[in-house]
Amino acid sequence: MEFFSIFLVMKRMGISVSNPIPDVYLNTESPRQRENFLESLKMTCGLFGPGEKPGKRCCLDPFAFDNTNYLTQSVIYKYNNASTVWNYLPARVKDTIDNTLRDYYFDRDLENNGLKIFSLKQDYLDILTGKHFLDGRKINVYHLAIWVYRFHQFEELENTSQYAQLSFLRDLFYQDFKISEAEINRMFEEEAISITLSSFPITGEQVRDALPDNESEVDYQNYVKYPIPIFEFKDYRLLTKEATMNTDEVYQVLREWNQAILYGPPGTGKSYIAGKVAEKGQEGKPFFKRENVYRIQFHPSFRYEDFIGGTRWDEQKNQPVTKPGPFVEWCKKANQNKDDNYLLIIEEINRGNLSNIFGETIQALDRDYRLKVKPEFEVSEGDFYIPKNLYILGTMNSTDRSIALVDYALRRRFAFIRFNFDKNILEDFFQSEERSPEIILDVKGPEPQNINLVNFAAALNKRIIEHLGTEMVIGHTYFIPPNGEKWRIDEFRRQYNYKILPMLEEYTFGKEGTLNRILGDLNTRFDDDNEFINAIKKYI
Repeated sequence: MEFFSIFLVMKRMGISVSNPIPDVYLNTESPRQRENFLESLKMTCGLFGPGEKPGKRCCLDPFAFDNTNYLTQSVIYKYNNASTVWNYLPARVKDTIDNTLRDYYFDRDLENNGLKIFSLKQDYLDILTGKHFLDGRKINVYHLAIWVYRFHQFEELENTSQYAQLSFLRDLFYQDFKISEAEINRMFEEEAISITLSSFPITGEQVRDALPDNESEVDYQNYVKYPIPIFEFKDYRLLTKEATMNTDEVYQVLREWNQAILYGPPGTGKSYIAGKVAEKGQEGKPFFKRENVYRIQFHPSFRYEDFIGGTRWDEQKNQPVTKPGPFVEWCKKANQNKDDNYLLIIEEINRGNLSNIFGETIQALDRDYRLKVKPEFEVSEGDFYIPKNLYILGTMNSTDRSIALVDYALRRRFAFIRFNFDKNILEDFFQSEERSPEIILDVKGPEPQNINLVNFAAALNKRIIEHLGTEMVIGHTYFIPPNGEKWRIDEFRRQYNYKILPMLEEYTFGKEGTLNRILGDLNTRFDDDNEFINAIKKYI
């Protein structure tokens, strides 16, 4: 494992299967890249802090900290520079890569000018997770990230949960070391741990004092080559790999297109975001007044007469009369109050027969188009049209009916915004206040019985995608506690038994064996909290 840290150093420098690193980056021939290499090596293995000048035996592989000789009970550390001064380390590590590690997970090629370039082997992940390295184990990314950023300072994290702090460190590590999704899935685990942030910067001396028989040669002088990096927690969202669909984005699309449809699997926050868009404003004023926001739900029995209007029997007049429907009424009101903005939210818009419900008014969705209609349906001067100050926002569960089945005439007149299961949204929820993704079972034993819901949701949806596709994932709202704070284990067990499992049973109906392949030992309803939590831990 002492060679594993070199993989991390090279990852920070940008190496991949398709992106080679020239060997001149690792020696004195390229000063700028050499400094980048030394900084990567310092973050990963350095035993000296800011203001200290390193010499020999100050570069120690973090995976060798517990390299105990069980015969003598003594700790044997393998310094990367036992006999080499820090500044001469690049050439030595380059030789290790060239003479040893290219037999493991690096490839070496020679360019026409004789320059050596190193890249990762095509099967490097199989090698690094195999018997010579991880041997089936995984690295807790929180432990590693805490080590990597041991000499860094962070802004005060007031009113920030411990899980948010851990997530911040984790995502900094994933970004700085250019860790791919495949590497995350195969080499790292995200089992939350307890941490205490120091009020003062950690020093190199503190780190060295924690190691018995430390022999590091470090000069105590005002050496400013390695300053203290300072990170701001408020920039945390900029580090995430995936852009979470947000209210502002939907609001801007709606303003630009006048009508949009939010679509995706159940539980991905479509109705929630639609409600938040209704509350949006500018310059301190709401864009939509509360009384100008209408919600309606389509269903298979919903008709043109229920939406646009038609002939109905009038009990008082005892005769048929033509009456406008709610959509015509909303258009009239928007036309009469052009200084106000109106929002129509249509829930489950695809459950109705859209061509039948909208009828000829589909053309009016172009906004500049006017239709000649009966006097009862006119909005202005004998015409029906949809005023530009009336906005339409629909929601659509993609599991109910494919977007491809929506009438093309309707599709081309709406902007479609897809909502997916997003691990970041779950993390955002648990990072606020004192919430935690950990559900702990209070039992006596050598190890705490707990599960991390963020990890479980990600693992479950990964298998669902493999066997059923992206449209059938379980949305993040199914993993958010109903009380808005924390789950109790019995609460989440019932949530799984009577919400999540039945949904998957419906998705896999008629597909023999698929549910077992997705759930394994979780393909049952649990009565015992202990059995349930152990099954989830095993599943993760």
